[in-house]
Amino acid sequence: MTRDRSVDIAKGLGIILMVMGHAGMPHSSIIFRFHMALFFILSGWCFSDKYLDGIKNVLTFVWKKIKGLYIPFVLFNGGTLLLRGVFIKLNIYTNNEMFLEESPFGGNAYGIFDNLHGVEIKNYLVNVFKFAGESQLGGATWFLRVMFGVTVMWCLVNAVLKSVAKFDEKMRMCINISLSVFLVFVSWNWMQNDKHFPLQFETVASAYIMFCIGYYLKKYYCEFNWTQNVVIIVMASIILLYCDGICNINGWNSNVNIFSNPFMYIVTSLAGFFGVFSIAQVICCLKKTQVLETIGRHTLSILMFHFLCFKVVNLIQVIRYKHPFYRIASFPVYNSRGKWWVIYTIIGIMIPVFMAIILEKIKLVLNKDK
Repeated sequence: MTRDRSVDIAKGLGIILMVMGHAGMPHSSIIFRFHMALFFILSGWCFSDKYLDGIKNVLTFVWKKIKGLYIPFVLFNGGTLLLRGVFIKLNIYTNNEMFLEESPFGGNAYGIFDNLHGVEIKNYLVNVFKFAGESQLGGATWFLRVMFGVTVMWCLVNAVLKSVAKFDEKMRMCINISLSVFLVFVSWNWMQNDKHFPLQFETVASAYIMFCIGYYLKKYYCEFNWTQNVVIIVMASIILLYCDGICNINGWNSNVNIFSNPFMYIVTSLAGFFGVFSIAQVICCLKKTQVLETIGRHTLSILMFHFLCFKVVNLIQVIRYKHPFYRIASFPVYNSRGKWWVIYTIIGIMIPVFMAIILEKIKLVLNKDK
């Protein structure tokens, strides 16, 4: 099946926005109002109904998500935890008490005061295998846990509706929309009462509607139109700027499942999606889109490794400003002032993509030798 270039470009734009936000870009609050919802919508957009036909296809889909989401989560977070001793020696983590003093750049730096013992390491590893926690460097990988819950839940619910209950398309659509809206309000209630569940289900419940929106948008989205896309980009920008600057209305802080109210959560998420996707469609008409498409195809690598790659920029700053090496442990960044956030963004994207491409080439060589 031919890949949708506009989807790859939209993913590329989305992951760039995420890294820019983590790198400390000025006024990045507007990004956090929609950037993760964008990926849940795109995931729903890409879902194939072939996985709803029969138990074999359902199990194939679940296994696909285990390989693509759970196993990378365990390998990365387990690996960074087991390597903590090495990371301390490299100042990626630190146990230096001086580190607890205020950062010379205004206090945006903090890290791990790492003195874990054997029993604690075991407990941390158990949590990782339970899909229940992540390391500091794997802080963004909570997304893998929630995406796993959303996609598997969607597949199971719709497989039952289609293959067991034998509902037609219209009935399934009504049930899916009703369930999604119900889950958003339930999740909002849980948030207000500070309730948390295994597999971060409180966030799964709020993200489910984004997947549902993406699934049905693909079925009814209009063909590309220059005028339409320009209008959408302008309107989306106005909505996001209005919510961010004038009203200061919260979007969705998806990691901790915080949003001001269900209506504004949906509005800001949709504004962000339509704005980014319309920009992606405009870019798709250009000839040279390979860089963005390549970034969009390697979002997992960027998601997992960008925090670790930020340490390269921390090292450069420590050397340049002649600061103590334990400051490399600053997280997520050491100093994002001036143009430094741009450098963090470039490094946080370039190195993970390069690593992923090299790994792909190694796999191709190994497969040829078999």
